[in-house]
Amino acid sequence: MQKLIIGAMLIGMTLLLSSCSVGDSIVEKVNASGETGKAKARTEQIIDAINNKDRDAIMAMFSEKALSEAEDIDAGIDYLFSLFENDIEPREWHMGAGSASYDHGHRTKRNDYYFNVYSGEKEYRIYIREDTVDTEHPENVGVYTIWATDTDEKDENSTIYGIGGIYVPFDEDGAAHARFEKLLKLIKDKDKDAIRALFSEEALREARDINGEIDALLELFPNGIDSWEQESGYANRQITKSSKYINCYYVYTVYADGEAYWIKIDEFLERTSMPESVGVGYIIICRPEAEHPIHIDGGITFLEE
Repeated sequence: MQKLIIGAMLIGMTLLLSSCSVGDSIVEKVNASGETGKAKARTEQIIDAINNKDRDAIMAMFSEKALSEAEDIDAGIDYLFSLFENDIEPREWHMGAGSASYDHGHRTKRNDYYFNVYSGEKEYRIYIREDTVDTEHPENVGVYTIWATDTDEKDENSTIYGIGGIYVPFDEDGAAHARFEKLLKLIKDKDKDAIRALFSEEALREARDINGEIDALLELFPNGIDSWEQESGYANRQITKSSKYINCYYVYTVYADGEAYWIKIDEFLERTSMPESVGVGYIIICRPEAEHPIHIDGGITFLEE
């Protein structure tokens, strides 16, 4: 009997090895039919839909849950197609850890993966979050998030935890610079009320004397500001399906009446958890290269040379 069992095992191993030698390995076959296979198949569908500008195909990939939570799925698809005006060619593909759960018969599986592509001689990265199994909530099954980004752009401060639909990036630089140009115009026009209105409710509460600070600002630049250039800056973004947090900090060099100054502005463009902090938090006026304290009160602070 023992010889028969050993013989059967040897025959089985021989068949297994021979089957592996005439095609894909057993591991590859398992992956192809498992979560990795599903993710790679979805990747091909996404690439084909983008290249064919197939709006309906993109829509059909999303789960009912994602479509119900998406802020504007049509605008997201428009953004995706505009980002890839030329056909995209896949390069590297990476499977993330994903997640799975089982609770009293309720099974779920989620895949997180991304792939790099080239389009118009530029490299991009496309992130995907997809729920492949949900035995109690089938409306959750499908793509949940698509996030495409230019790999040349610095995005270390971005965190996308999960947004239903297609993530459309916010132009923080454009918004911050527009706010700064508005401030310069208000300084030239000496519009005190409008300058005050730029600040958040929280900043106005923290300011020691916002009206006196605005008066001092207008006295420092009696003829307005002649020219400006951005010195440095960054945007910190944390976005989830239920909240947005976009904080900008920019430093500008300004020239007025032959003198150079730095104007530093800290501002929340969005903060759903604390809407009273949306707006300019503080403005620092100083000479170039001047250091400032770690803690700054809301309003306008003037630093000595």
